Amino acid sequence: MNDLSLRVAALKLCAHPKRFSEMRGALVPIPAKYQYSQCNYVLQFAAATSCNDQISVVKQLFENPEAFGFLADVLFASPLKHSVRGILTKLFSNYEAGKRANTTHTKEALQKALCESLRQLAESIDNNDVSIDLMNDVFVSIGGCLHNFSYGREALAKEIYGFVPLLPKALERFWMSISEAKEDLSPTRRNEFYLFIQNILRFHVNFLTDFKLLLDAEKCQELRLINESAERVARHVDTPWDVRSIAGMSIGHNARFFNEFGDYLGKIKNLTAAEDLPIKSASLLVLQKTDYAEHVHMALDILKSIVDQVKAAGNVTNLLVFMSKHLFTYSKSLFSINLSDRPLIMYNLILTILLRFSLEHIVSSVESIRHMCANLLHQVLQLSKAGGQQNIINQVYTSFERHRMPLNATCLMLQKLVEVMGAKAVQQNCVNILDKIFPVYLGIDDNVNTLYKCMMTVAHKELDFRDWYNVWCVKLIQHAQPVNESLPMIERLIKVAVQLDHNVLGLIMKQRGLSFSSKLAAMLMARSNGQHRQVKSLMLEHTEQINQAIIGVDDNTRLMALSFVVETPRLSEPYTQFELDAIISYVENNANSPSAHLRQIGRGLLQKAIKRLDLNLAHQLKEKGGGGGGGTALPDDHKLIKFIDKLMRILMLNLFPTANYGRRWLSMHLLHDCIEIMERLRLTWLPKLPEQSTPYLFHCLGDSYEHNKALAAQILQRMRLQAPQQPDEMLRLLVSLRPPDSVTAAYQLQVYCQAMDVLVEVPQPEQLTVNEPRYFAVLQWLLQHLRSGIEQAQDDLTMAAKTNPLYGLLFASRHLLQQLKLTKLAEEQLWRQYIEQLLSLCMIVSELMLPIVGSDSPEGHVPEKLAVFEYETDVKAKDDIVVNAAAETKTEAEAETVAETEADADAESKPKVDTLSITAQLVLLCAWRSIKEVSLILGELVERAPLQQEHSENYLLNKQQVADIGEHFLVQLAEIKHRGAFEQAYVGFTMLCRRFWQSDEPALNQMPPVWLDEAMQLIAGEHQGKEICPTRRSAGVPYMLQALICTELKLGTHNTFSKSMSLLLDVCERREPGPAAATARSHALNIMRALFRCSELSELVGEFIGRGVKCALESLDAVEWAERNCATLLLSALMVRIFGVERARNDFGQLHLRNRMTGRIFFTRYPQLFDYFHDCLRRAAMAKKLGKSTSGQTVQMEAMLQLLSRLYPSPLEGTENTLNLCEFVPFLQKICGVHDNMTRQRASQVLANFMIPTLASKNFRRIILRLKVMNCLHNKLYKPVNARQKMVPYTRDLNGLHGNLLQLLELYRLVRWENVRMINLAIRILSISVLKIYVQDIYLFNAVLNVLTAILLDVSDVKQIKANHLSALEIICLLDSKTIYERCAQYAISPKFYHVFTLHLHRLTGRSETILEHMLSVLVRPKYVPESLKQFTIDLWLYMLFQMANNSSRTRGLVDKFELKNFDFDPDAVAFCKVMGSRLHQLVAHKLRECEEAMQYVFDMANQLAEDPRRNPALGTAVYTLLALMGRLDLTIPELLERRDCGVEPGLVLCITRQVTLQGMRNPEQQVLWMPLLEYALSLSAPTQKPYLRFKAAQLIDRLTVHILPLLATGDVQIIGNYMRAVLQVLVDESELVRNYMAEMISSCLSCYIENQQRPVVMPVFSLLPMAAEKFFLERLLDNLQEHAENSSFIIGLFNIIVEPFVSSELLDDRISTEDNPIRIIDATDDVEVVFDKQDPNVYCEGFRIASKVAKHFRIAFPNNTELISALDALEKWCPYSGFGEDSIPPPATHNTPIQQL
Repeated sequence: MNDLSLRVAALKLCAHPKRFSEMRGALVPIPAKYQYSQCNYVLQFAAATSCNDQISVVKQLFENPEAFGFLADVLFASPLKHSVRGILTKLFSNYEAGKRANTTHTKEALQKALCESLRQLAESIDNNDVSIDLMNDVFVSIGGCLHNFSYGREALAKEIYGFVPLLPKALERFWMSISEAKEDLSPTRRNEFYLFIQNILRFHVNFLTDFKLLLDAEKCQELRLINESAERVARHVDTPWDVRSIAGMSIGHNARFFNEFGDYLGKIKNLTAAEDLPIKSASLLVLQKTDYAEHVHMALDILKSIVDQVKAAGNVTNLLVFMSKHLFTYSKSLFSINLSDRPLIMYNLILTILLRFSLEHIVSSVESIRHMCANLLHQVLQLSKAGGQQNIINQVYTSFERHRMPLNATCLMLQKLVEVMGAKAVQQNCVNILDKIFPVYLGIDDNVNTLYKCMMTVAHKELDFRDWYNVWCVKLIQHAQPVNESLPMIERLIKVAVQLDHNVLGLIMKQRGLSFSSKLAAMLMARSNGQHRQVKSLMLEHTEQINQAIIGVDDNTRLMALSFVVETPRLSEPYTQFELDAIISYVENNANSPSAHLRQIGRGLLQKAIKRLDLNLAHQLKEKGGGGGGGTALPDDHKLIKFIDKLMRILMLNLFPTANYGRRWLSMHLLHDCIEIMERLRLTWLPKLPEQSTPYLFHCLGDSYEHNKALAAQILQRMRLQAPQQPDEMLRLLVSLRPPDSVTAAYQLQVYCQAMDVLVEVPQPEQLTVNEPRYFAVLQWLLQHLRSGIEQAQDDLTMAAKTNPLYGLLFASRHLLQQLKLTKLAEEQLWRQYIEQLLSLCMIVSELMLPIVGSDSPEGHVPEKLAVFEYETDVKAKDDIVVNAAAETKTEAEAETVAETEADADAESKPKVDTLSITAQLVLLCAWRSIKEVSLILGELVERAPLQQEHSENYLLNKQQVADIGEHFLVQLAEIKHRGAFEQAYVGFTMLCRRFWQSDEPALNQMPPVWLDEAMQLIAGEHQGKEICPTRRSAGVPYMLQALICTELKLGTHNTFSKSMSLLLDVCERREPGPAAATARSHALNIMRALFRCSELSELVGEFIGRGVKCALESLDAVEWAERNCATLLLSALMVRIFGVERARNDFGQLHLRNRMTGRIFFTRYPQLFDYFHDCLRRAAMAKKLGKSTSGQTVQMEAMLQLLSRLYPSPLEGTENTLNLCEFVPFLQKICGVHDNMTRQRASQVLANFMIPTLASKNFRRIILRLKVMNCLHNKLYKPVNARQKMVPYTRDLNGLHGNLLQLLELYRLVRWENVRMINLAIRILSISVLKIYVQDIYLFNAVLNVLTAILLDVSDVKQIKANHLSALEIICLLDSKTIYERCAQYAISPKFYHVFTLHLHRLTGRSETILEHMLSVLVRPKYVPESLKQFTIDLWLYMLFQMANNSSRTRGLVDKFELKNFDFDPDAVAFCKVMGSRLHQLVAHKLRECEEAMQYVFDMANQLAEDPRRNPALGTAVYTLLALMGRLDLTIPELLERRDCGVEPGLVLCITRQVTLQGMRNPEQQVLWMPLLEYALSLSAPTQKPYLRFKAAQLIDRLTVHILPLLATGDVQIIGNYMRAVLQVLVDESELVRNYMAEMISSCLSCYIENQQRPVVMPVFSLLPMAAEKFFLERLLDNLQEHAENSSFIIGLFNIIVEPFVSSELLDDRISTEDNPIRIIDATDDVEVVFDKQDPNVYCEGFRIASKVAKHFRIAFPNNTELISALDALEKWCPYSGFGEDSIPPPATHNTPIQQL
């Protein structure tokens, strides 16, 4: 029903939705009259323990006619939406009655029971002593009869007269509970009473509407009494708007029921008070269509009055939300009304008023108001169009032409207009749409894009194709610029156009200026839209562009190109050769993508390609009749066979040793998929793999990532080769100190066990098992070494930690057991014995390691033997000192003899342990990792192995072993204090608990509850004899409980969780005194923190969050430090749980919107917190007034304010309930004056967050007037008779004044300059106050100037401020700066605030000369300027010039705006530059750049920093960056290079880059700079440097590339080699920005810089991927070095220099550097640093791939240089790795033997 469209139904059905949710999940109580009944059906129902049990009982009892009455009472006792009520509603229906053809289950019998129950309900509440809550529950329950319950509706109709007298009584009682309430009535309870009123009024309206034809007015005279109470409810301003609205509707329905509607409307028409607005607005909803013929004039008058009152009330958000929604609902009732003559005119006036209201408020910043008004506008336009009222529609067109609306509102209005009137009509009447809005905002603004899409879609139905295309599609093509931020949105619109009409695609593809990414987007949409043939033909026409896109630099285009090639309408569509080549090209050039996002998408597309290949091959084999017998019916030269062979070869060669993670990950995944296809189709694949396959895959077993190890092991398992591993070598890795080595050995053992044959067998046991004998032999071998390691650890743990740390052997054992099916192993006794032995050793290991990880300080714990050893060493050292002192008195000869003797003795006596450098950290590593492996072994065994409790015969773990494992976990989690150890123990314990909970055996599934009860008793202090770790966040106990609780969730129940949380909260809420109680609370807080953080519990924790927050806040005021610390951690976890993980903040440091929440939603979820916060803030405000606040209360208040700062008012506040944030405002205003500065600041921020603009304006004016009063009082008190008289203090309450100033600052940010008079008043009063405050307190002076600065920040025109006020502000600028500096130094604050204020004041002059002169006079010329001001000055100037750098020819291209994020600018400097305006900014920047005084100041500062670079590194970087952007740079390149070690990059590199750009490198005297510049660029591009520095190095190399011809002309192998090395080093940089920048330069500029006369240069017309750019660069450079082709020393030296940093000495040592091979590979002992090694930071670079590519291009470029070819052959001979994903290089003409690729 329209007149009842209020809020969500749950809010209407009970006191509160949270309580309602709890009621729905609880058991249905037995009705009061059956509490002591002994009837069988009552006892049967009472015995049910769950809702499901109650449902089953109800179904059984329904078969017994005697239980009908009981079931009817249960129905009305059940909450709405309860499952039991739902079942009973179905049972009491025609469906159930019709199913039973007997005389007992008749409709009359069922309705009789319902009527009797309703009658008893009416009697039960007809008593003044009945509780209010019960009365509300009764009316809510019987109100449910009116909705989807026909039997209940009919029964209620019969018994309604019994409830009629009760309605006014109940309403009056509810209202009196609010109006006559005492002060102790909590806000949430008051809110519940309002909802009670809403429920009863809703019931009143509902039954009057449904039963109006059945009711007799004479019998319902008591309903008249409702009017009086309803009027009081509706007129009460604190009542929520929804309740006031339903009260008004109740009055209207009463009037219609008693046939007094005319008089009612007349009375409503005369109402004029503001509080009567809900009654008046409700009268419109009560109107029916038939009423308009008679009462349309009254409706018009009422509507006019309502709109006028809303306008007079101002911009009150909740009022506008209510009215916009109300009028929208009213507009829906205006359809299908037939009127004529005068009533029709008035009807049209009603539409006009509604239209004006919607247009006036569609510009609102509140989204709900804006969209509700848009919907209202849509309704009015439809009504006007249906009635032919064009003049009303023309008002909308006129509104657009006035251009007074913001863009979002304009687009929303036009969208509604287009939906009703059509695009053609709108275009004709709003001609500026296509000319002004779309050209500027299309693709940029989402609102404009939505409007364009709407108009284009509607226009397609109105115009023929050619006209539509020329108007709408051509405009999109014009906006689709290749390098534009709006391109993605334009492409989305192009997709819509293609989807609308099939003819669009062909025309778009003919557009030459359109980017290929846009064409790809169009083709993809066309393909998904069914245009298969057209797309296929277009693909053949654009094959070259698709190939270019696949190796292009744009990620999106690359993926779209692959998607276009791979995805087809039919997955089995045959491949074309072009598609196969494109897939190969993508894999070759994109396999090493460092982006995880792109890698995942690419892999998904390639998986589709492989699936399509699978179907293609299967189809071909089916046609040929092949695919069986292990062979292939397809020839080797078949294109699909050639493709998959080539693909698998490329993927296998991609696993070369230095391949990065992305390449290996993608290659092994795809290789695994390809092998599955070949095996499924029985195609031969293993012989076709390259010969490097086996060594490459075995090398991958040592990959840093375990995921890649597992993939390599899976592929090797499918290959079924002979395992070449040596057991001794694997054992060496297993006992290595490095955990990755032991993981590698474990995967090697896996391959060893799964191989077809092995080269060397491990020692065989006496007996072998039938099942998995090789696994058994290996595990026994590991067990043997584990046993010896344990024996050594028992003797000397420190030695064992170094020589055999155990965890490697344990991990390998666990890993091998994971590969086995334990159920099958349980059949053999040998396997049982092995498991028994393994468990025994695990328990021993745990006993050995537990003292280490269980000590109070595991990180520093030293075993006893090592402690004794260290003590003896110290004693011996002291003895040595005594001996040496005695030796000094002897002769030289005697001293020498003594020294020699002691040295010999030391050499003999020093044990080998000394050389091992054993430390406590080493022992700890051994201990915690061993504990980790033991825990995981035990947990996995319990989870996977057959247990004796479940399998009486074939089992691996007997009852005692299972019990021992459980007890072992409990001990570990209770005693371990090392986080890594107990976290893994938690993982193992979780496996055990999961198995126990899910077991059907009572002996197992009853153990977790017992453990949980014991743990809870221990926490509560009821279990004596055991203790929990008091530090380290209760250590492993929270994890123990988390495992026990979360594993139960798999059963679908959470009783354990609810019980545990209730107990923990009870422990915290008791607040008992004493250390024991504090310790118990600390443990409870730690455990709750773990549970609240647990993602598995999801929304289950929601109902406990409110109590958790209260417990955390209360414990912040605890006596014990440990409890306060635990409370802080819990509160932090709760903040994350409530508001989510913190996202990036905006530029002003404000929280992301998703980390905040409206007060309405927050207190709806956690209602108990409203009363708690209200009480805490009230007490804090009272304590401030009495001056009794403590430090603990301050911390508690700060934490509470932190939480409240994330809340903000909802537009719906005051519409649904009374839990409004404004309730806290009076208390926060008092808290703003407390003694703690941080609390004052936080309270002022929260206060501003809680205020709507109108309330903020009132409070802003209040504070300003208070300051005015203080000024007047001060003037009266201070009347100086002589100059020596001291000034009277401005105020004694400095904290209160500071709090008011902080409030003023925060409130101003809400009100801004909306009220110009008020802001001018504030300026005048503050300008007077600031001079008085300056004398008394500099800190308050700072606060006042911050407010004035914020005001000036928003002033764009000096005319906004009155002249006399401006003069008063200028007086502040005359204060003595030196005095301000001195007083600020006393308070340890920066005086920057003062100069920021003066800068903004001078900005208002609008004269660049004045601004610059002021900067120089106050920031440069004084002899003493604080360091903070120097930094501010440099930041200000640098930001100015940074923005305008490209406006000067001397600095153009040096920096770009996107680089600003790499500098940490002062926020005040940034704000000042942003408000200057582009013109003034440009003028000031230009004058500053050419100002000699400024240049000299920066130059002097640069020289000072060069002398002492460590003084301020950040300032040095900014100074040299600024120096590079100034008008003149007097330092030469050599002088700048001398300062390279001063730590002033990137400023220094910018200076050097500028000089290189301006001076060039063509002069002979500049040739000597090549090598220093290249060395500097190489040092900056090193992978250890920051990404921005590497980017600036790429820019420097770019500037040097401009002069590449002089560089090549030098013929200097060092210069050319280092240049090529630098380019390649940048092309493989880890940063995508750096790589792409260099690739862009090579793609677009390199060919222009090189003038090759031998052959025409082929220059790419697109930007290459860095990998493709490598090839292009090497080809161009080596082609231009052909004049040195015969100079072997030059060519080989060049090769050495280029590949030097890319080849690791681990893989290619100095065996290659022989007399026959002049190519030198750097050894580990060389002085030159090996850059790209395995452990280097550049995870993207692949050294061997670069070396291979360089070698390949050297072969091609210089095929006739025999020395080079011999050297490369020797290199290839010594290197076992060759072939890096490309085809072999064909042999040169002068050689007859084939040359493989390096």
